[in-house]
Amino acid sequence: MIYLDNSATTFPKPPSVKEAIVSFLDTIGANPGRSGHTLSIDSGRILYECRRALSHFIGQSDVFRTLFTLNATQALNTCLYGLLKKGDTVLVSSLEHNSIMRPLYELQDRIGINIRTIPATASCLLDLDRARELANGAKMIACVHGNNVTGALLPLAELSAIAKENDALFLVDASQSVGSIELNMEEMGIDLLCASGHKGLLGPMGTGFFSFSKKVQTEDFATLMQGGTGSKSEAMTQPLMLPDKYESGTINMLGIAGLLEGIRWVEAKGVSAINEHEQQLRIQLVEGIRAIKNLTICEVDNSLATTGAVSLYMKAKNVSEIGMALDKDFGILARVGLHCSPATHRTIGTYHQGGTVRLSPGIFTTKEEIAYVLEALQKIATCKA
Repeated sequence: MIYLDNSATTFPKPPSVKEAIVSFLDTIGANPGRSGHTLSIDSGRILYECRRALSHFIGQSDVFRTLFTLNATQALNTCLYGLLKKGDTVLVSSLEHNSIMRPLYELQDRIGINIRTIPATASCLLDLDRARELANGAKMIACVHGNNVTGALLPLAELSAIAKENDALFLVDASQSVGSIELNMEEMGIDLLCASGHKGLLGPMGTGFFSFSKKVQTEDFATLMQGGTGSKSEAMTQPLMLPDKYESGTINMLGIAGLLEGIRWVEAKGVSAINEHEQQLRIQLVEGIRAIKNLTICEVDNSLATTGAVSLYMKAKNVSEIGMALDKDFGILARVGLHCSPATHRTIGTYHQGGTVRLSPGIFTTKEEIAYVLEALQKIATCKA
């Protein structure tokens, strides 16, 4: 089996991630911050260590401004629902994932926010001149960092500068880039950084986070949920202290224990080394696919950096056929369809054909596996049936 669906979730995980989860179940198992006994304190220590490690990893100097969620979608919803009010304008790109677009359209229907879209070319190049025009009066610029269909990295430096010029908040969904692309939210002018823990950070599913800068005032940042925090239990209203304000209910400590080890593994390996490995595999894929007759690759403008993901299609076969053949005939696991990003597929021209076949190698993918994948694609592309 060759796993090429790392953009959805990375697999396999480092052995230390599994060991940390099992260890927590076997030796701790208690709720952090709810009791004063030894196991609760041990659980709280792991939670704090993970919060500190993650904050350092993303360039957040205030540990308690990094908050845990169950996934990136919950993190994005928390930020969008918590900060946007009636009449606010949000600027997005035409390359966004549904985890940004769906809550924004819901807020448009519910309370009347305004959504403006930066156009992009079929090769994912944003019209930054148009972005500067559209940013006038915007409350927020919200965008994905790494596009989950083509792998294109959006120009965060330019978008951050546009946000700053307009005194707008800059929100970035780094789900496809954190762990494999160097990120420092303070140096890059990111006000709100959201991501999942189960992708580039190599943690388990059920982990995500958001982190916000000092530009974001907590009194203006409403909570998505309220409930038990283990603090200020005598009050009928949500505590305002961080991190309690945004972390109601029992946290996924099994996931946090695993995520901590995933972060440690990535740091030990080195983000630059991970990026270099994935880029080498992407180049191998791109060059190989371009050489196969009947296959079309979704190109990314040469001026843009990328993640390791590559998308392709074949006019003679629908993407489901290709995906099924890869799986059943060759043991290659890829993802087909719209990848929860119909906006991207409309932009790059693949929406009406049902999307693309996405191949997303990871740190544990080998060059030999990519060579086998290319052989399989060659056979599929030349098969008449």
